[in-house]
Amino acid sequence: MSKILVILGELSDRDIDWMIANGARTLVPPGTTLITEGKPLDALYIILDGTLRVSVSSLADKELGTITSGEVLGEMSFVDGRLPSASIATIEECLILSIPRRLVAEKLEQDVLFSLRFYRAITKFL
Repeated sequence: MSKILVILGELSDRDIDWMIANGARTLVPPGTTLITEGKPLDALYIILDGTLRVSVSSLADKELGTITSGEVLGEMSFVDGRLPSASIATIEECLILSIPRRLVAEKLEQDVLFSLRFYRAITKFL
């Protein structure tokens, strides 16, 4: 089951409306690095359509796997605060909903029930 289905299953309709209202849908061209290993993230990403590759520098940027529609990227940085351990780049044109990290952090601080639902959804993957 994709991450987004689990997360949406935990969130309320109001939470989802907030994410849509505060996120930006963007067509990202092939070959674009969305997340760079070891660098802070500026957003929470939801992959709406397309395929991305996962790689790490210690393996000469060899492709370790792919990510497709329905996945969420960057959610773990809200849990453990660590920098990304892999780079993620688009293989083909991708449609991505990105929600600025600052806005998600503010929402988590201000809305206790959203925070509870968000973290509960993430712990289902741990």
